[in-house]
Amino acid sequence: MAVKVRRETGDLGLAAAFDFAGIPAVQDQALGCMGAAGRLALVGITGKPLTISDGRTSGYQQQQVRGHYGSARDVLPLSEAPRPSSGCGARKETRSGWCCDRNRPPSS
Repeated sequence: MAVKVRRETGDLGLAAAFDFAGIPAVQDQALGCMGAAGRLALVGITGKPLTISDGRTSGYQQQQVRGHYGSARDVLPLSEAPRPSSGCGARKETRSGWCCDRNRPPSS
């Protein structure tokens, strides 16, 4: 499967993969198909541990594995989420990553 995914994506691999089954073989397959900075979301429940056999490559490529179980009752719909305004910490393409100094996190 990984060879086919690489061929179809021009050797980029997947940007994101989701495991809804909770089956270790599916997780292994998804990990093998991920590209650089790819993310695997584990939604399915399993009692077996996840094994990343090539941790060095996964780390170098900045791949991520994230878990998700259920959801909160008080989730705010995206349409009602507050939006940042200019000059208050809204992200922009600047060297520091912040549009102004007012809300920039302190440097350590």
